[in-house]
Amino acid sequence: MIGAHAHPGVGPAQLRAWWRCEPVPGCAGGDWIDVIDLPGGALALTIGDASGHDGQARALATVLRSAVRRELLRGLDPGDVLARTLAEVAALSDMGEMFATTFVAVVDPITGRMRYASAGHPSPVLIPGENDKATGYGAQGYEATRVLPVGGPVLSDLFAGRSLWPTRSTTLAVGDRLVLFTDGITEARDQHGAQFGMSPLLAHRLCALPSERIVAALFTEVAAHSPGRPRDDQAMVVLARVASQPARPAVPTPGHTFVLRGPARPAARGGTPVLVPAGATHRYGTGGGGGPGGPAPMAVTNFRGTVPR
Repeated sequence: MIGAHAHPGVGPAQLRAWWRCEPVPGCAGGDWIDVIDLPGGALALTIGDASGHDGQARALATVLRSAVRRELLRGLDPGDVLARTLAEVAALSDMGEMFATTFVAVVDPITGRMRYASAGHPSPVLIPGENDKATGYGAQGYEATRVLPVGGPVLSDLFAGRSLWPTRSTTLAVGDRLVLFTDGITEARDQHGAQFGMSPLLAHRLCALPSERIVAALFTEVAAHSPGRPRDDQAMVVLARVASQPARPAVPTPGHTFVLRGPARPAARGGTPVLVPAGATHRYGTGGGGGPGGPAPMAVTNFRGTVPR
């Protein structure tokens, strides 16, 4: 499964996510990824890995994903979400020797503050953006790609009814990327038994890639390192805090009056496209005459303001 999500937030920055989740071929799989727009304007992101690859793992992953989503929509902190989720799932049935790792994050797109908690899940990698002068990108390249600290045991009924998952926080600056993954990525082995490991996730070449290409690039590297049939489910998601794009002005429609910001007369004539700069308001139309003391309206036929001679 491959997906992407653009958070519909407003303000100086927005959140975007790209992910891929692949079960072992021919198996149901126990990995999951969920991206949720919360009612208060924040974005929630979860990634998890239920032990095993069969239908039982898939069933546990489905129940956990639904429970985590439900608790997040109630507005709980990530640590409390994990505790409540485990209590709910353990009450439904005996988990036996089944368990799952889970990472839960809630990000405010306006401030960049991210609250997160982990239940035995691999630590995510934070790639600083170009504008992070204190720790990030400079003349010598990216210097501070780092692993976020995490804590808390896996989700197992051994820990049900307890609050063992602290909520931590950090701030994502504009341009920062967060890379989350399951152990099927880092524990992929080559023919000699060597694991893929964390080094490729911290490599400078990864930092230079556009956010939307990181997931595909890493899956390609994992496949090259461990050719053949994957032995474990593999999942990865990249979350980026990006600068908001300025709103595009409305497109003029022939036959309707349109207000452009610019000088009293267009800068070009004869059917030449005119890009009207910021300034005084001038009204163009396609028929009738100008108001008293005003210029005659002119036809506007496209975004750049093509006018007839």
